[in-house]
Amino acid sequence: MSRRLSKTKGVAAVAALAAAVTPALAAAQVTEVPCRGNEAICTANVSLKGGASNKPIMLMLPGTDLKIRAVNGVPSSLQGAFLRSKGTYSLGGSAYSFTFSAVGSIDSGYMSMTFTNPQRPQGRVPRAVTCLGGERVCTAHISLRGGADDKRIQVKLPGTNLKLAARVPTPPATRTLFAISDGDYSLGGSVYTFTLDTDRSFGKGAWLALTFRDPAR
Repeated sequence: MSRRLSKTKGVAAVAALAAAVTPALAAAQVTEVPCRGNEAICTANVSLKGGASNKPIMLMLPGTDLKIRAVNGVPSSLQGAFLRSKGTYSLGGSAYSFTFSAVGSIDSGYMSMTFTNPQRPQGRVPRAVTCLGGERVCTAHISLRGGADDKRIQVKLPGTNLKLAARVPTPPATRTLFAISDGDYSLGGSVYTFTLDTDRSFGKGAWLALTFRDPAR
Protein backbone atom coordinates (compact mmCIF):
# COMPACT_ATOMS: atom_id res chain seq x y z
CA MET A 1 0.00 0.00 0.00
CA SER A 2 2.80 2.40 0.91
CA ARG A 3 4.73 1.51 -2.25
CA ARG A 4 1.68 2.28 -4.40
CA LEU A 5 1.20 5.60 -2.60
CA SER A 6 4.89 6.43 -3.03
CA LYS A 7 4.71 5.60 -6.75
CA THR A 8 1.61 7.75 -7.16
CA LYS A 9 3.34 10.68 -5.49
CA GLY A 10 6.37 10.20 -7.72
CA VAL A 11 4.27 10.28 -10.89
CA ALA A 12 2.46 13.38 -9.63
CA ALA A 13 5.79 15.09 -8.90
CA VAL A 14 7.11 14.34 -12.40
CA ALA A 15 3.89 15.63 -13.95
CA ALA A 16 4.07 18.81 -11.90
CA LEU A 17 7.70 19.33 -12.90
CA ALA A 18 6.86 18.80 -16.56
CA ALA A 19 4.01 21.28 -16.32
CA ALA A 20 6.35 23.85 -14.82
CA VAL A 21 9.20 23.26 -17.28
CA THR A 22 7.14 23.17 -20.50
CA PRO A 23 6.16 26.87 -20.45
CA ALA A 24 9.76 27.80 -19.69
CA LEU A 25 11.00 25.77 -22.65
CA ALA A 26 8.35 27.28 -24.89
CA ALA A 27 9.42 30.75 -23.79
CA ALA A 28 13.07 29.90 -24.38
CA GLN A 29 12.28 28.97 -27.99
CA VAL A 30 11.05 32.48 -28.78
CA THR A 31 13.80 34.51 -30.43
CA GLU A 32 13.91 38.15 -29.31
CA VAL A 33 15.11 40.69 -31.88
CA PRO A 34 15.64 44.39 -31.10
CA CYS A 35 14.06 46.98 -33.36
CA ARG A 36 16.83 49.56 -33.81
CA GLY A 37 15.67 53.15 -33.84
CA ASN A 38 13.57 55.41 -31.64
CA GLU A 39 9.94 56.19 -30.79
CA ALA A 40 9.37 57.62 -34.29
CA ILE A 41 10.82 54.80 -36.42
CA CYS A 42 12.76 51.56 -36.00
CA THR A 43 13.89 48.61 -38.13
CA ALA A 44 14.32 44.98 -37.06
CA ASN A 45 16.44 42.58 -39.10
CA VAL A 46 15.42 38.93 -38.70
CA SER A 47 17.93 36.44 -40.08
CA LEU A 48 16.67 34.00 -42.73
CA LYS A 49 19.89 31.97 -42.88
CA GLY A 50 19.21 28.24 -42.95
CA GLY A 51 15.46 28.70 -43.26
CA ALA A 52 12.80 28.22 -40.58
CA SER A 53 9.50 26.48 -39.90
CA ASN A 54 6.93 28.41 -37.86
CA LYS A 55 9.70 30.02 -35.86
CA PRO A 56 8.37 32.34 -33.10
CA ILE A 57 9.86 35.84 -33.02
CA MET A 58 9.34 38.69 -30.57
CA LEU A 59 10.47 42.13 -31.70
CA MET A 60 11.33 44.52 -28.88
CA LEU A 61 10.19 48.00 -29.92
CA PRO A 62 11.63 51.29 -28.55
CA GLY A 63 8.15 52.77 -28.12
CA THR A 64 4.52 51.83 -27.51
CA ASP A 65 2.90 53.49 -30.55
CA LEU A 66 5.00 52.02 -33.36
CA LYS A 67 3.07 50.25 -36.12
CA ILE A 68 4.44 48.01 -38.85
CA ARG A 69 4.86 49.82 -42.16
CA ALA A 70 7.06 47.67 -44.39
CA VAL A 71 8.47 44.13 -44.66
CA ASN A 72 11.21 43.42 -47.19
CA GLY A 73 13.56 40.59 -48.02
CA VAL A 74 17.23 41.58 -48.11
CA PRO A 75 18.54 41.04 -50.71
CA SER A 76 15.38 41.67 -52.73
CA SER A 77 15.66 38.21 -54.34
CA LEU A 78 14.44 36.75 -51.00
CA GLN A 79 11.14 38.63 -51.12
CA GLY A 80 9.16 35.46 -51.98
CA ALA A 81 11.28 33.07 -49.93
CA PHE A 82 9.51 33.53 -46.59
CA LEU A 83 6.05 33.74 -45.07
CA ARG A 84 5.04 35.32 -41.76
CA SER A 85 1.92 35.15 -39.68
CA LYS A 86 -0.19 38.11 -38.63
CA GLY A 87 1.55 39.72 -35.68
CA THR A 88 0.21 40.74 -32.28
CA TYR A 89 1.30 43.51 -29.91
CA SER A 90 1.94 42.97 -26.20
CA LEU A 91 3.69 44.58 -23.22
CA GLY A 92 1.70 47.76 -23.73
CA GLY A 93 2.62 47.90 -27.41
CA SER A 94 6.37 47.62 -26.90
CA ALA A 95 6.61 44.06 -28.26
CA TYR A 96 5.45 42.58 -31.56
CA SER A 97 5.20 38.78 -31.90
CA PHE A 98 4.75 36.58 -34.96
CA THR A 99 5.94 33.32 -36.52
CA PHE A 100 7.63 32.85 -39.88
CA SER A 101 8.79 30.14 -42.24
CA ALA A 102 11.55 30.36 -44.84
CA VAL A 103 13.12 28.01 -47.36
CA GLY A 104 16.08 26.07 -46.02
CA SER A 105 18.43 26.83 -48.91
CA ILE A 106 19.03 30.46 -47.84
CA ASP A 107 22.76 30.96 -47.19
CA SER A 108 22.49 34.57 -46.01
CA GLY A 109 19.98 37.37 -45.85
CA TYR A 110 17.23 38.62 -43.60
CA MET A 111 13.72 39.96 -43.31
CA SER A 112 13.78 43.72 -42.74
CA MET A 113 10.75 45.03 -40.80
CA THR A 114 10.21 48.77 -40.36
CA PHE A 115 7.83 50.31 -37.81
CA THR A 116 6.77 53.96 -37.66
CA ASN A 117 4.75 56.08 -35.24
CA PRO A 118 2.04 57.90 -37.25
CA GLN A 119 1.55 60.40 -34.41
CA ARG A 120 5.18 61.39 -34.10
CA PRO A 121 6.45 64.58 -35.86
CA GLN A 122 8.93 63.88 -38.66
CA GLY A 123 11.69 66.24 -39.72
CA ARG A 124 13.07 66.74 -43.20
CA VAL A 125 16.12 65.12 -44.80
CA PRO A 126 18.99 65.41 -42.28
CA ARG A 127 22.64 66.20 -42.91
CA ALA A 128 23.93 63.66 -40.40
CA VAL A 129 22.49 60.54 -38.74
CA THR A 130 23.74 57.87 -36.36
CA CYS A 131 23.63 54.21 -37.39
CA LEU A 132 22.02 52.37 -34.49
CA GLY A 133 23.28 48.89 -33.64
CA GLY A 134 26.67 47.35 -33.00
CA GLU A 135 29.94 46.50 -34.75
CA ARG A 136 28.28 43.59 -36.56
CA VAL A 137 25.17 45.27 -37.98
CA CYS A 138 23.47 48.68 -37.71
CA THR A 139 20.64 50.61 -39.35
CA ALA A 140 20.43 54.34 -40.09
CA HIS A 141 17.00 55.94 -40.60
CA ILE A 142 16.83 58.92 -42.95
CA SER A 143 13.69 60.98 -43.36
CA LEU A 144 12.72 61.61 -46.99
CA ARG A 145 10.08 64.20 -46.18
CA GLY A 146 10.27 67.12 -48.61
CA GLY A 147 12.83 65.42 -50.82
CA ALA A 148 16.50 66.24 -51.45
CA ASP A 149 18.49 67.63 -54.37
CA ASP A 150 22.02 66.15 -54.40
CA LYS A 151 22.28 66.52 -50.62
CA ARG A 152 25.39 65.17 -48.89
CA ILE A 153 24.53 63.06 -45.84
CA GLN A 154 26.90 61.70 -43.22
CA VAL A 155 26.25 58.41 -41.41
CA LYS A 156 28.16 57.81 -38.17
CA LEU A 157 28.90 54.09 -37.80
CA PRO A 158 29.51 52.14 -34.54
CA GLY A 159 32.44 50.24 -36.08
CA THR A 160 35.19 50.53 -38.70
CA ASN A 161 34.42 47.44 -40.81
CA LEU A 162 30.75 48.02 -41.56
CA LYS A 163 29.73 48.15 -45.23
CA LEU A 164 26.46 49.25 -46.81
CA ALA A 165 24.41 46.08 -47.33
CA ALA A 166 20.85 47.25 -47.98
CA ARG A 167 18.78 50.34 -48.71
CA VAL A 168 15.09 49.85 -47.88
CA PRO A 169 12.55 52.67 -48.41
CA THR A 170 9.27 53.05 -46.53
CA PRO A 171 6.76 52.77 -48.10
CA PRO A 172 8.23 50.18 -50.54
CA ALA A 173 6.56 51.87 -53.55
CA THR A 174 9.09 54.71 -53.30
CA ARG A 175 11.95 52.38 -54.28
CA THR A 176 12.43 54.04 -57.68
CA LEU A 177 12.05 57.63 -56.43
CA PHE A 178 15.49 58.11 -54.87
CA ALA A 179 19.14 57.65 -55.83
CA ILE A 180 22.30 57.23 -53.75
CA SER A 181 25.70 58.07 -55.24
CA ASP A 182 29.29 59.02 -54.43
CA GLY A 183 29.42 56.95 -51.26
CA ASP A 184 32.76 56.88 -49.43
CA TYR A 185 34.16 55.97 -46.02
CA SER A 186 36.34 58.19 -43.81
CA LEU A 187 37.78 58.40 -40.28
CA GLY A 188 39.10 54.86 -40.50
CA GLY A 189 35.77 53.53 -41.79
CA SER A 190 33.60 54.91 -38.99
CA VAL A 191 31.82 57.47 -41.19
CA TYR A 192 29.97 56.89 -44.46
CA THR A 193 29.10 59.94 -46.58
CA PHE A 194 26.92 59.86 -49.68
CA THR A 195 24.81 62.03 -51.99
CA LEU A 196 21.03 61.66 -51.88
CA ASP A 197 18.74 62.77 -54.70
CA THR A 198 14.98 62.21 -54.34
CA ASP A 199 11.60 63.14 -55.68
CA ARG A 200 10.31 66.25 -53.88
CA SER A 201 6.81 64.83 -53.50
CA PHE A 202 7.75 62.80 -50.43
CA GLY A 203 5.45 63.55 -47.50
CA LYS A 204 5.16 62.43 -43.89
CA GLY A 205 5.91 58.76 -43.36
CA ALA A 206 8.57 58.39 -46.07
CA TRP A 207 11.89 57.01 -44.78
CA LEU A 208 15.03 55.35 -46.04
CA ALA A 209 16.63 52.63 -43.92
CA LEU A 210 20.32 52.00 -44.66
CA THR A 211 21.67 48.79 -43.14
CA PHE A 212 25.41 48.23 -42.73
CA ARG A 213 26.98 44.85 -41.97
CA ASP A 214 30.46 43.57 -41.23
CA PRO A 215 31.10 41.05 -44.05
CA ALA A 216 33.67 39.24 -41.94
CA ARG A 217 31.32 38.48 -39.03
